[in-house]
Amino acid sequence: MELSKEDAGAYAVFKLRYGNEVKRVLAALGPERVSKGMRAFERPRGQGWQDCFLALTYGDVGELALIRNRQIKVAVHQLLELEQEGVTACMTLFDMNDVSRAVLLDLCEEYLEQNVVKPIITTPEDILSLIEELTNVPAQA
Repeated sequence: MELSKEDAGAYAVFKLRYGNEVKRVLAALGPERVSKGMRAFERPRGQGWQDCFLALTYGDVGELALIRNRQIKVAVHQLLELEQEGVTACMTLFDMNDVSRAVLLDLCEEYLEQNVVKPIITTPEDILSLIEELTNVPAQA
């Protein structure tokens, strides 16, 4: 995303203000859940909280909403077992505007680059796929 001078300043402020809280949330979620949450960036803003970044770290679209509806007195940060400040930071960045959303996306991508999810090998096809990925040579069965 190409940022104007004004947006670049807002980006820096958002990252400075919310970066540490978001990083703690990402570490608590772990790479697999952060990867799941990244699906939210493929959706337009303002669709509803059931398909926001944090909701998708929990499960499929609407899954967290169903749990929350059954336990209405339980806060989202408690359901996700995360600190409230970090959840608020993630929600703010995801919902505020395109610049704040870019900050959250960049923080997620940085986290995932530093915490690569190791593939789970359960089938012969997984082994062949891993060989192809590591060698850039098509594996033969």
